[in-house]
Amino acid sequence: MPYSKFIAVAALLSLSACGEIHPVRQPQGGYDAIKFRSAISVRDHALNLYHFAAGSTFIGDRQTDYGTVYCGQASINEGAQLFALCIGLAGENTIVIGPGAAFKQVERDLPPGTIEVVKVRL
Repeated sequence: MPYSKFIAVAALLSLSACGEIHPVRQPQGGYDAIKFRSAISVRDHALNLYHFAAGSTFIGDRQTDYGTVYCGQASINEGAQLFALCIGLAGENTIVIGPGAAFKQVERDLPPGTIEVVKVRL
């Protein structure tokens, strides 16, 4: 398999690695969400580089075996195309790539102030 096809397949597998996803009904005060206050790029275990744009918002409207996952859009590797992606939150400045996925899950610490937890009403 050519390297570029391998990368594409690996990226798609990483996006589907969350397991079974259940929607959450919007609470009275709105959903918790993660808002990126500045652009940042983080690696998973080594293969993929995830690019989160400043201002992008990931909404906690789904539950998995991991717990609440925050879903939104990010670009992967060198592409400009956006992909649907669910991440976890493991601390004030720590996101989880591939939450709940046995071989994919990895925590990434971000510089303070990169993300903030906000409420989103839809």
